Amino acid sequence: MTPRDSRIAAISPDEPKPGPPEPVKVPEGDPPNPAPGPQEPPQEIPQRKDPPPSEPARRDPPTEPPDVHDPQPHRIDDPPAPGAPPEIIA
Repeated sequence: MTPRDSRIAAISPDEPKPGPPEPVKVPEGDPPNPAPGPQEPPQEIPQRKDPPPSEPARRDPPTEPPDVHDPQPHRIDDPPAPGAPPEIIA
């Protein structure tokens, strides 16, 4: 094949084909409705069940009243003082 023949024969798929474009078919009117098939009976929807009653929230047992003789009463939840060693709870 000569270079001239390769230029003529090489048509990429992106290029339009030579000749008139294909006519676009436009459907006329509404499409026909399909024939109604056998309908299934409606299914019964089960009644909604409420969840079982939940248990009351569990509470921690009551704590002992604070010791009146403690020179520095504090709670464990209190943050340690700055520079103090960490409190070790055994």
